[in-house]
Amino acid sequence: MQLEKFPSMFFKCSADGAWKMEYVSAGSEELTGYSPAELMEGRAISYRELIHPEDLGDVWAIIEGDIKNDLPYQVSYRIRSRTGEEKLVWEQGRGVSDAQNSLQSVEGFISHLDSGFAPQTIKQDALNEVIVASSRAQDLGSLLEGTLKHCLEIFKLTSGMIWVGNYFEALGLPRTQAHDAQRRLQTLVREDRKFRTVHDWLDEDSLNTLAPLSDTFDKLSVRASLIVPIRVEGKNIGGICLNNADLRQWTIEEISLAEAISSQLSGAAGRLDLLETIQEQAHLLQRILDTVQEGIFTLDVHNRILVVNRPAREFLNQLAGVGRGEILKQLGESSLRDILTPREDGLPHEVRSAGDDGRTFEVYPSPVIDVGEEKGNTILLRDVTEVRQAQHRVQEQIRRAAVGQLAAGIAHDFNNIVAAIILYGEMVLAMPELPSKGRKRMIMIIEQAQRAAALTRQILDFSRRGIMEPHPMELMPFLQEIVNLLKRTLPENIQVTLNHGEDDYVVSSDPARLQQVFMNLAVNARDAMPSGGELLFDISLVEFDSAINFSHDEIPDGKWVRIDITDTGRGIHADDLAHVFEPFFTTKLPGEGSGLGLAQVFGIVSQHEGYIEVNSELGEGTTFSVYFRSLPVAMLSGIIPEISEPAKGQMETILVVEDDLAMREALSEMLEMMNYQVLSANNGKAALDIFAEKPSIDLVLSDLVMPEMGGVALHSELKKKYPDTKMVVMTGYPLVEGGKDLLEQGIVAWLQKPLDADTLARTIREVLSMSK
Repeated sequence: MQLEKFPSMFFKCSADGAWKMEYVSAGSEELTGYSPAELMEGRAISYRELIHPEDLGDVWAIIEGDIKNDLPYQVSYRIRSRTGEEKLVWEQGRGVSDAQNSLQSVEGFISHLDSGFAPQTIKQDALNEVIVASSRAQDLGSLLEGTLKHCLEIFKLTSGMIWVGNYFEALGLPRTQAHDAQRRLQTLVREDRKFRTVHDWLDEDSLNTLAPLSDTFDKLSVRASLIVPIRVEGKNIGGICLNNADLRQWTIEEISLAEAISSQLSGAAGRLDLLETIQEQAHLLQRILDTVQEGIFTLDVHNRILVVNRPAREFLNQLAGVGRGEILKQLGESSLRDILTPREDGLPHEVRSAGDDGRTFEVYPSPVIDVGEEKGNTILLRDVTEVRQAQHRVQEQIRRAAVGQLAAGIAHDFNNIVAAIILYGEMVLAMPELPSKGRKRMIMIIEQAQRAAALTRQILDFSRRGIMEPHPMELMPFLQEIVNLLKRTLPENIQVTLNHGEDDYVVSSDPARLQQVFMNLAVNARDAMPSGGELLFDISLVEFDSAINFSHDEIPDGKWVRIDITDTGRGIHADDLAHVFEPFFTTKLPGEGSGLGLAQVFGIVSQHEGYIEVNSELGEGTTFSVYFRSLPVAMLSGIIPEISEPAKGQMETILVVEDDLAMREALSEMLEMMNYQVLSANNGKAALDIFAEKPSIDLVLSDLVMPEMGGVALHSELKKKYPDTKMVVMTGYPLVEGGKDLLEQGIVAWLQKPLDADTLARTIREVLSMSK
């Protein structure tokens, strides 16, 4: 090492006041009479034993006080050399701490005050500054600039250059010309291991290999230079070039001091070069981590956050309100201990951020193991809010499908039973000799049967299996009728109003199903206002453009009719808002609601290809907003008004095709009472046999779903053989695909089971009155 040439004793020792030497330079022998080998580890004698006993206590007190305050120290005291000579020495140094800021050792140098390196000299002060700056520097640029300033002060010079790798600093020289000189100088001395002294750049004979640079330095007005390489692990990584404007003889002390500074720089440069490489790698790792959508962060053994990527910074702020460098104690409402404990089912933990709009995260902890010892944890946070919402929608669809499938399985037979009860009940009511008490009981039976049919209809509506008969209609007259009906039926302490503009509000809808929507919402509003309040219907036209407004991105672009139904009731709790359209979900007391009303509303609106949303605040009321696609007014033309009063039959022949015996007999009796001739068959095949014997049948009233041959196949055969035959189909939900096609194309009329006498009479008269 170059320190071996310096006429002082460089050392590194323990930080406990024992001066147990870990390193001693060759200058120890001249100073103390003991070789480095004898002083290190106290093999021959401890350096502490050389200090004069009268000075020992004060010396360590000064050193200890400065290093505890993280300051370099300077102190003079007496030592006794091997020969017994008493010497006054000057010591300066500093404490060295580890990454945890724990004091590990002391390093510095000790000089004999008679050697010319007294503490008062600027050389010693400057060297001390270089040592301290080297140990604390965090980047090469600032280290080189500071070192060059100190060197110029040491040697009382006005210009110089210093470089390490791609880092270059110059003082007192034009930077561009100095950089050019440095590049040429580095090329010539690349392999040099020793210093170079130039007393006169104009004396070419004395320059040897440096002669080609004489013109360059002459242009820089430099006559003398001291050039010292900076080497790391035997490789020349840079150098120091100190310049004088006049001729100069460089002394041994100056050369040794320059080499000592170079040696100090080489260690610092190596450390900083490694530091910059590590920092570059860390920056690269950080950039890579920041491109990952999941949050990733690491914890040390004390659960302090070390590395964190951009998404994790946001997630940690939401879940714990902490950031890098802070201690993590919990995520959401879960403690960190629970998070780091694997679940028994092997699935990730889930946490949720606070607030009504809180987000859901999956947590994947992974311990960091180093040589069999756990060193902390790496944790991945995945925002699964949208995934959970999608899963919820799929599960909701599955539930609806399951309930709908169940309803479909029982609807046909159940509605046949209910229809027979209603038809027979209406026939009994028509008997003039029926007693008053019997009449009341029969009315109750019919009403209960209709309630049972309505319950099935609700289930089919929210599962979107109900039959729709939409057509263009003007919504304003329809809503005015709804509002007038509600004014008559709702309690007097509820004020019902309708707000609207001057626009035309034309939509495609099934009026009966749409009436069910608004009546269900009105009943809910009534229940939310037990002490009275206001119920407002507000209709308007809105237009959505996803390129401009993202607030309703689930609704396609275009014009929509919006109906807001607002009450001033108690409102809906935020936790319940997400579930209000789920089947069987209700906030009412047992017996007060089935939980099917809003589910039915949602299903009917969806069947209309519309949208519904809800906004509510506790104590402030609730608004349901329903959206239907707006149609042009021209779509209203061609709508046929309903027949106002049903007419009796004129002894036309009707063939009833129904597999359920009770339903078939009830229909036959009812039609005979309406003045029709009735034939009956239990399926489509039997009906064709009857046609073969008596083809002059005026109308076929057929169920859709029957054994052997159903209504769709029967219609197909009749159109082939008897194309003028009129047909009305009955269905108890849901329609098979062929039946849907028939209805959607308007080929047949249809009746929904369970049916009543009035609906039956109207439909048959309407179909019979149509031209063939």
